[in-house]
Amino acid sequence: MLVKKKIILPERLICSSANRALSTARGLAAFISLDENEIQINNRIYAASLETLLDIVQAQPYNCRYCMLVGHNPGLDCLVEKLCGVEDFFQGGGSLSTASMAVIKFDCGWADLTPGSASLNYIVRPEDVDERSLNI
Repeated sequence: MLVKKKIILPERLICSSANRALSTARGLAAFISLDENEIQINNRIYAASLETLLDIVQAQPYNCRYCMLVGHNPGLDCLVEKLCGVEDFFQGGGSLSTASMAVIKFDCGWADLTPGSASLNYIVRPEDVDERSLNI
């Protein structure tokens, strides 16, 4: 159960144009009371390379504190692994299964994110979530 971990609500929700990803993003937006029109659809996320995903993340405005990408593997696995380092990623549970979320932390601006510059706080999987304990 997700009891001690607080879900951080994203200020920006950037999503692949794929139907399954959009469905996930819309459900999340409704759950956190984010207007569906605020979802930013980015066609580059589908089948994106590590470099493309890193470009998308690095392009976020400096004043944005929390951003969420809704996309696909293996790209998102690669992004988390590169930003956080292999050891952190595998200690956190390894692969991101469907509807999982990796929460990472870094002490630089978005544009300054590079491989190894972040740390993995935790991975949340659907089976870990108890709505009563989300602290939202």
